[in-house]
Amino acid sequence: MNNEAIEVSNGLKDIKIEMVRRCPMSAVHLKCPINVLKKEYDDSINVKALFEFLKQVKEAECKADLKLFLYSEASADCKLSYIIHYIREHLGMTNRIRFETNGWGVDEKTLKMLFKIGLTKTIIVCYDKDTYKRFGDIQKIVRKDLDLEESRLRVRYTPAEGGITCDTDSNKECPGYAHDTRLSYYDNLEGKVVGIDPNKFFCPRPKGMICIQSNGNVVNCDREWKGKIKFGNIYEDSFETILLNKKKFIDMIFNGKLAPDICAKRCPDGTRVVMGQFTRRER
Repeated sequence: MNNEAIEVSNGLKDIKIEMVRRCPMSAVHLKCPINVLKKEYDDSINVKALFEFLKQVKEAECKADLKLFLYSEASADCKLSYIIHYIREHLGMTNRIRFETNGWGVDEKTLKMLFKIGLTKTIIVCYDKDTYKRFGDIQKIVRKDLDLEESRLRVRYTPAEGGITCDTDSNKECPGYAHDTRLSYYDNLEGKVVGIDPNKFFCPRPKGMICIQSNGNVVNCDREWKGKIKFGNIYEDSFETILLNKKKFIDMIFNGKLAPDICAKRCPDGTRVVMGQFTRRER
């Protein structure tokens, strides 16, 4: 692997893996990008190809977290456990493995099993109050029985139709996806970017993340639902090729040739992106 690819690999913090593009909330969460775009492809990740790709990630000594993202699938439990087990036992990868889900098809027994075979952390984002309450109770039991730190198992509530986002630990309230406008950013490429303070915000995704979509496409981040800018496909391209394509993207971003039209206006976090300027966030 050449030096440019190694540089990009070393900078990665997250490799996000969209295991399947299906969601049970389509009836109430109509504007969710996953539900809007599901007709374009309705795929489940090819596990064998994923493992071959992760072998290359290991060989490159990439230490990025592996984030498994699951909306819902009938075979979620067995596929998820198989992937985590294979990563740990067969690939011998020590990378942190994180799991994000809306809670459908996951229960107390499943969570305990996943943590025991190598899961590092999970975040469950619930879209209805009944699911939120159920996982609030499950969270307490799993944490106690496995002696888990609070940060390793989080449960949140994000109403699909309206309301606020809550956290079972802090009860902190913040806006939910009441009026989901995330996809509208793709159609808002004209005019000036407003509300950006370069002294306060930066975006870590250009250097810190790649996202593997369920059809194998590799895009910059988990906000690039349409996959208009892709670095390759894990079914066809090597990890090195994907890293080199991402390097071109990073160079264009930091030279101010792509932002704000690609990032600042195509991203729900667009106010954190400044054309050619990515600075430290105030803490």
